[in-house]
This record gives sequence, C-alpha cells and structure tokens, in this order.
Amino acid sequence: MGKLQRFSVFIFILLLSVAVFAQDKTKVACIGNSITYGSGINDRKNNSYPAQLQKLLGSDYQVENFGNSGRTMLKNGDHPLWIEQEFKSAIELVPDIVIILLGTNDSKPQNWKYKDEFVPDYIAMIDTFKTVNPDAKIYACLPPPAFSVQWGIRDSVITTDIIPMIRHIVDSTKVDTIDFYTPFVDKNQLFPDDIHPDAEGAWEMAKVVYTELTGKKVMTVQDVNVAYQNSVTIPEDVSGIQAEALVDGNLMTICHGVSDEIIVNLNDVETIDMFATIFPDDMAVQIPQYQIYTSVDSSKWQLVVDQSSRSDSSGAAVDHIDQTDAQFVKLVLTGAANKTSDTYSIADFRIYRAAQLHAPLLYFGNIDFRKIYTRYWVYALPTFNKGYMTILNSNDLKDPLSATKGYRPVSILEKRSTLRPDYVHRYVSKAYYNGVEVMSTDTLTVDWSITHVEEKKSDIPEKYFLAHNYPNPFNSSTRISFHLKENAAIKLDVFDQTGRLVRVLQNGTMPSGYHNVVWNGKNKKGMDVASGVYFYRLAANHSILNMKKMLLLR
Repeated sequence: MGKLQRFSVFIFILLLSVAVFAQDKTKVACIGNSITYGSGINDRKNNSYPAQLQKLLGSDYQVENFGNSGRTMLKNGDHPLWIEQEFKSAIELVPDIVIILLGTNDSKPQNWKYKDEFVPDYIAMIDTFKTVNPDAKIYACLPPPAFSVQWGIRDSVITTDIIPMIRHIVDSTKVDTIDFYTPFVDKNQLFPDDIHPDAEGAWEMAKVVYTELTGKKVMTVQDVNVAYQNSVTIPEDVSGIQAEALVDGNLMTICHGVSDEIIVNLNDVETIDMFATIFPDDMAVQIPQYQIYTSVDSSKWQLVVDQSSRSDSSGAAVDHIDQTDAQFVKLVLTGAANKTSDTYSIADFRIYRAAQLHAPLLYFGNIDFRKIYTRYWVYALPTFNKGYMTILNSNDLKDPLSATKGYRPVSILEKRSTLRPDYVHRYVSKAYYNGVEVMSTDTLTVDWSITHVEEKKSDIPEKYFLAHNYPNPFNSSTRISFHLKENAAIKLDVFDQTGRLVRVLQNGTMPSGYHNVVWNGKNKKGMDVASGVYFYRLAANHSILNMKKMLLLR
C-alpha cells in the first residue's frame, strides 16, 4: 500500500471516529427569541442560558443556541422565527432534545391580534421537529415574567392567555414542559430591563433546564469560614495589635505588627480542610512566609501547612489539607522572602469547614485612595482545579448582587472597578463543579467611607437603612447589614411566617454607622430551625424601621 493510500485510510478512519464520537453526544436545540439569544448579556456566547446549560450538562451533550431577537411563534407575527436561518439550522441539526421558548414577543398588540393561530402554529412547530426525529424529546416552555410593559410585551397576556395555551398544547401533544415563569416571579433583580435575564439569571434558567433534562438538581451550598469573628490570641509581649481585625472578614481592616504567632479559637471542634491567608497589597513585596498548626485541645499541635519557603508574591494564599478536626488553629510567621521588616501585616485569616467544593477566594489590590474616583482590581483565586467560577457584585449596599459575567473555566478572575465616594462595593464568589454550586460566605467589601482620604464626606449614613440579607436563600448562616444615622437603641428580630418570634439577634444601644449581624439559623434555644420563609425586622428607638424576607434551605 502506497503512502497516499495509507494516508487516505488514516483520514477515513479519523473521520469515521469523529462521526461516531459526534453521534454519541445528545444534541440539544434551544429555540427562542432574545431571551434565548442572550440579549443584554455581556459575552452572550458564553453567558446565555444555552451556553451555561452546556457547562452544566458536560461533554456528553451538544447544546446549540438558535435564539433570534424579537421573533414570534405566530407565523403572522411581525417577525416569525419560522422564516429565519436559526429555525432552518435547528431542523438540520436533527436534535435529540428541543427546548422551545417562544411567546414573549407574541404578547405584543400587533401580534396578539392573531392569537387564534397561536396554538395551531405551536403544534406545527412541534410536528416539524417530530418529523425530522420522531424520537426527539420536546419541551414547550412557559415564558418568564415580563416585569413591566416593554417594547409592547405584556405580562397580562403571557399569564392569562399564552401560558394556559401552552399548557393545553402540552396536554394535547403529549410533549413535556419547562416552567420559566414560576421560579422567577419574585426574581426581578435577575432581569435588569424587566424582560431579559442577566448572566446570573441565565445561569438560573440553565439550572431549571438541567433539572428537567437530567432529573438532578444543582446542589447549592454555602462556604463556611469557621474563623469568622471568633477569638484570637497573640503572645503577651506583643502590644498594640488589633487581633480582631484578623478574623472580621474585612480586608480593609488590617492586623498590623504581627511578629510571631497567633491562635484562633473556633469555639468548637470543626472538621476543616482549607485555609486562606490574605496580606495587604503592600505586604506582597515582602512575601511573608508561615506555618499553620491545628489542635483539638491547644496542648498538642500538628503541623498541617508549611509555607516557610514561600516565594509566591501574590497577596493571597490558599492552602488545602486533608480533612482534620480542630478547635484551635495557630498561624506562625516564620520570616519573609525579600524581608524588609521584623513584623508583618495580615488583612484576614480564614479557616474553612470541610466541603466537596469551595468558592474562589476574593481579594483586591492596586487601590490608590488619593483620587476621588480611582480604579481598583478584584481578584478571584481558584480553590480547586476543575469546574467554573464567577464573581457577583453590587455598587452599593442597597443594590442586589448580580453577575456581570457568567461562569468561567477555572483560572484567576480579575474584575476592574471604579471606587466611588460614599458607596460600599460588595463582591462574592461562586463555583460550580459536578452538580454542586458553592457560594462564598465571605463578602469582599470595598468601603470608601473608611479609607480616610481628604475627599470623603462622612462615615455616618444620612439615614437608617436595612439591607437585604446575603446570601439569600441560605443553608447555614446569613449576614444582615444595616445603617444607623445616629446612636440608637436598636432591636433586630427574626420571626417565622406565623409572626412568632424566633430569635433576637441584637438588642441594645449601637453607635452610628454600618453594622453587620450574622444569623446562624438557630432559634433562641440554640436549636436549628426548619427550612422555610423567615422575616427580620429592625427597630430603632422603639420605632419599627423596616422588615424584610429571607429563605432558609436546609
């Protein structure tokens, strides 16, 4: 056999193997309008709901986005999908699974005058896909809410006409359905323009589809930093050190002047498997080196981390260990590469409860407070080597957290932001791998009011304010933030749905300024409360200021 013949045989076998491999994939066609297309989402090719569904389903699936903005199911609509290339391409794919999400644009007055044709047109689309693949699994989706009238889209038509019609179609054609309406009816924050989801909303939509297709739910858990606000001891000969700054979860409060060791008491024996040590941006030049020890009783110590030869100049370090039980953790500063001082500063030291997945570590750097408006960088450091990660943020405490980008493959994430006077910028991180989504319990806060620059106005809020708790929903603890415009006798209570008092979180006089209180999901007897809806209420000087709702999921 000649070289050309051998090469031809090789190419034939290669193409055959590729064809067989391709046939092994389950092909998913996502049919829709701008919601499917990903309008308004940064980098929609990676962040639309079909793109994020691909990340959830994995390499055994081939998910294709056939969304086209403004398109209708109605053939007599102003922009019917039927005549577009996306519809033709979806047919050519010969999909195994078809997800039809249309109807939002049909609710416009100029289209809904043909409402009598909606059901037969919808059934005709189902029959078209059944013709090219009789075994195709088809889902007729209920559109998400329209939170206001935009571009003529009317939620009243969606709820009273279109959704009942789709339910009738599902019953008559024996196809399946996916409900995008009910899960998002109270999630207006995920739809910035009241119609289209942002990247975070698209992720939540993808999770709904994933559950319907696989029968599995994405398990959402919360990372737990067991060091948070616990007691810290430092050798007696060291004075002037604010030890509590080490475990307050705030990177803008620094524990200065550490020269030897510090011990964190977790107040109970915890099973832990990860540490995070975060140094101020200017300390990265010195490259502090350290060791970490654990103990159950503070008498016998076990070395679990040895970074005494560390040369990494990063401002943060993550150390994994095998799961171990400990009540006491000792951080020993052993020296520094490029040593410039005999003492060291640490922004935060975190100890994480053992889990199958941890959220990325957030830290910031390159901040110049000499200007009123300045740039700074937020970094997310991977704590695992597989899966995806993302950053959520808000530009003020009163704003909900949202993802400007969807999930990204594991690598250091960087977000560039502008620091603004009198705003409290918040960041949290999330990770996803193999059916588990984990949310950071540590909130990175960049607060202009504590930077002590000349241009700042005041540390004191101009009014009282009760923020939304975060995370919400939560499954172990949640943080409640509030502002006081002046010193006040405050009371922060948690109630259940019947109005019964569950827990008093704070009761007494507090100074003006910003405050955070953590509820660990326990009642006044110290017992875990059941999953469900709870309310938290803030009163100041015997006047009720505000009440908000939160959801506990065990």
